[in-house]
Amino acid sequence: MFNISNDISICISDDQADKLQYELYTLMMDQVVRVRQDAELNIRYLKKNETCKYLRVTNNTLDKWIKIGLPRVVIGSSVRFDRIAIDDWMTKNMRDGNMRL
Repeated sequence: MFNISNDISICISDDQADKLQYELYTLMMDQVVRVRQDAELNIRYLKKNETCKYLRVTNNTLDKWIKIGLPRVVIGSSVRFDRIAIDDWMTKNMRDGNMRL
């Protein structure tokens, strides 16, 4: 028996309670994964694999876009991609029709 409030209660079998608990757990874990993914995407400077995830493209496609001007920051041997610069570049290139997305 679940007490939703002082005035309402629901009677369900143990099997139903187990299924309900499993479904709620699954929904909550899905949300935790989404929040973690969103938090990763809110980082301004991305690594190459994070940039691929952010743009939802393959590594090969990203390499092609880098060759045609996708902005990146190189410090020594480290390469990072500025999410804001990427968004600006994507918007400009889609507007100008310079590349197929």
